[in-house]
Amino acid sequence: GGDITIVDGSGRTITLDEPLTNVAVINSNVPKAMIMLGLDDSISCYYYGAKNHFDIDAENRYNNGETDRNLGTYYTPSVEVLIKYGVQAVICPVSSMTLYSSTEKACELNGIEVIRLDCNGDSMHSDLEKLSQIFGNPESSTSILEQYMDEYNTTMAAVEAALEGTDLYDYL
Repeated sequence: GGDITIVDGSGRTITLDEPLTNVAVINSNVPKAMIMLGLDDSISCYYYGAKNHFDIDAENRYNNGETDRNLGTYYTPSVEVLIKYGVQAVICPVSSMTLYSSTEKACELNGIEVIRLDCNGDSMHSDLEKLSQIFGNPESSTSILEQYMDEYNTTMAAVEAALEGTDLYDYL
């Protein structure tokens, strides 16, 4: 066991025996990243605020009459619902709009891993790689990550070339 190991955004070492296939997501950055990486079929429960809608399978099942896949709060999603849907992990941000530590403890006592990845800002690249890794690095996500990094590096090189001879590109 312990085939997959990452250090999440809170500095915790997460070790998984096998790739994740069934998760809950909290906040909107993680599902956006999962959609980008082609991993959104693994989302069975979610909460990211009323104004967000991503047309993912879990939302569509919820709209067809299931009343509890939308967990309804960033801070204290129902552990009973997570258990009902067999969720292996909750993926949530590190420190804002995220699970309370009491809810994290309740998840862990029920065998549900809490993985904190912001998928935003300075940690974006490493968070995307870690997200792909915990789902077993499927070809769909590794090829998209490769393409993303190529475009990112090309763009950054073009910006640096355009600013060559100036002293002001550190802010990028």
